[in-house]
Amino acid sequence: MIFVDFKRAFDSLKHTAIWQTLAERGVPTKVVNIIEELYNNSTCQVIHTNRKSESIPMRNGDKQGSILSPLLFNIILDTALSKENDTQRNKVDSDRLEDLNYADDICLLTHTFNDIRTKLL
Repeated sequence: MIFVDFKRAFDSLKHTAIWQTLAERGVPTKVVNIIEELYNNSTCQVIHTNRKSESIPMRNGDKQGSILSPLLFNIILDTALSKENDTQRNKVDSDRLEDLNYADDICLLTHTFNDIRTKLL
């Protein structure tokens, strides 16, 4: 097993990639537009020692604390892993469970050391 924990995973998502992936996965345009509207002109603030910062425009990333954020991240990650697994089908037996993921935590599953090297290369 290989355990992966992305650093600043939710902050790394590009909004255009979110909308594109949702459309590719067959999410109705109306739903994609509603989610996109939630992100348009979004800002955040940092609180430190009981003081709030100026508003900071959100150009990338999921909204922290939103119940939608883990779902969006999972959809993006699952799409990326599925595309990668499709390219690896000839190298690794495809009838096995190859990964477990939730939010920014992933466990890649293999049965041999060679499979680990194949997944990482």
